[in-house]
Formats: sequence, C-alpha cells, structure tokens
Amino acid sequence: MRVAIIKSGTFIDNKIKSILEDGNNVVSIVNNYIPQSLIYFNVVIFTYKNSISNKSVIMNDIANRNDILVVYINNSPSISHVHNLYNNIRFLFIEEIKMDIMLYSMISEVSKRLLKVKELEREVSSLTLKRNNEILVLKAKIHLMEKGFNEADSHQIIQKISMKKRITKGDTANLIIKNVIDINDYT
Repeated sequence: MRVAIIKSGTFIDNKIKSILEDGNNVVSIVNNYIPQSLIYFNVVIFTYKNSISNKSVIMNDIANRNDILVVYINNSPSISHVHNLYNNIRFLFIEEIKMDIMLYSMISEVSKRLLKVKELEREVSSLTLKRNNEILVLKAKIHLMEKGFNEADSHQIIQKISMKKRITKGDTANLIIKNVIDINDYT
C-alpha cells in the first residue's frame, strides 16, 4: 500500500507513519496538498491538525475518485464537518484516541474491500457490454424478420456477416440496424 500523510507539522504525522510502516507499506509525509501528486497513492490521510482551507471539500473530491481511500483522523467523535463523506465507501473516520488500535487494521480491511468493489465494477461493466450486444443482436434479428426472414435465418445471416467481416455480432447488428449492409449479399 502507498500511503500519503498530508503534513500537519505536528507529532501526529510521525505517529501515523510509525503505525503504518512495515514491509508492505510505503508511507510518505506530503508537504503540500497537490491533487496531481496524490495519484501515486492508494490512501491519503488527513488529520484535524491540517491547516487546509476547504478540507472536507478536498477530501470529498479525493474520495470520489475510484482508487483512493481517504482517512480522516479527528480528536473527537464528532463528524459534523465531514458528514457529507460519512457514507462514502472510500472514506474512513478514525478518532485519534483509537488510532493506535484501529488505523492499520481498518485501512488494510477497507483497502481489500475496495479492491473487491473495483473487481465487481469491472464485472458489471463487462456484463453490461455483453447485455447491450445481445440487445443489439435481438434488434437486428427483428429488423431482418420485418424484411421477411424467420428467426433462424436472421441468426444465421448475423453469424455469416460477422465471420466474413471478422467483426463481433454486436457490430454486425449495428450495421444491419443502420442499413449499412446489403443483406442480399449474405443470403
């Protein structure tokens, strides 16, 4: 894990660093908040000691990126100033008093879950693409059936065009629907 601690200039920076440093983590204390520099990290940690204006807006912006976990360490259980982030799965709120016990394990566990979420998002994307292609193929079959072909012939025509042109059935369906292909060349 690559962790960025936004520098507060207080003892808490080094305390966080000592909790998280082990053989698997690379922990850096970042002097200034520069959005472009955070793309190299999996986790970004802010504390109540940071003197950054619009801190909650900045944390929200980072947490809404799909690949960065935002951790906020506060000296009280109050979340009023970060309430807009509380239900974000990429945001973690930890009280300073519990930091020694919870910080490492919570970041590790949430990071694993975020990887699973990312994997599921890729799977959903793939299935959505597959479903959209199937819908296109069905629309192309209907288009061909309206021209007098039966369902089996429509299916064969789509397959034949796809193989001849070396394109997917979804792409073939698109061409058929847009009347780009002369069907008579394939019947």
